[in-house]
This record gives sequence, structure tokens and C-alpha cells, in this order.
Amino acid sequence: MENKTRPHETYECIKNPEISFFMYHYIRDDDIHDNSTVHNLSIPPSLFDEQMREVAKLRDESTISLMYGSDFIESWKKNCFEKKKIWIFTTDDSWSDTYSHLAPIAKSYDIPFFF
Repeated sequence: MENKTRPHETYECIKNPEISFFMYHYIRDDDIHDNSTVHNLSIPPSLFDEQMREVAKLRDESTISLMYGSDFIESWKKNCFEKKKIWIFTTDDSWSDTYSHLAPIAKSYDIPFFF
């Protein structure tokens, strides 16, 4: 099967991988005006950056596969994946911090996100 993110490479078809989803809500510094729900769903940009750096290392060590939406859907339909562990990252809303913090940090580490 051809991998769309690396079109000239092929891989063995792995069936039924372990798929983990990671959802982020707010990437922003604490604000004294936030209610407890917002506070509990937030992480500061510096911590998000650290997390994405670690994810990029795991990807580079070939421990996990990070997939773009169209590649994941295609692989899901065929139950044919590149690796035994697939990590999917998503954000559930489009708050301004998605564009000011999450997207630039994720892009700097080439981490695909479902928006």
C-alpha cells in the first residue's frame, strides 16, 4: 500500500493497530478570569510545545505513526496501517488560541491535527 504522506515509500500492512486519540481544548496561559472548567481544559503553550517535541521524537524513532485525516480514513477503510501504534491529535473547537498557539507549534514539529 502506498503512503500518501511519503508517496515513494511502501510498508507492510498492519491490521487492527492500537489507535490513541489525544484531544486538546485550550492552549493558553492561565487567566484569573477563567472559570474552573476552562482552567481544567487548558494547558500553557510552553507545556504544549514540550509535549509536541516529545511526540516528534517518538515519531522519529519509528515508535508511532502520526496520520493526516485523509490517510487515516483511507487506512481505516482498508484496515491497513503502517505501524502498530497510531496516534491521532485533534482539537474540538476553533478558539483563537488554536490559531495563535496550537497550529504554529504543531506545524513546527510537523504534527498533524484534526481540526
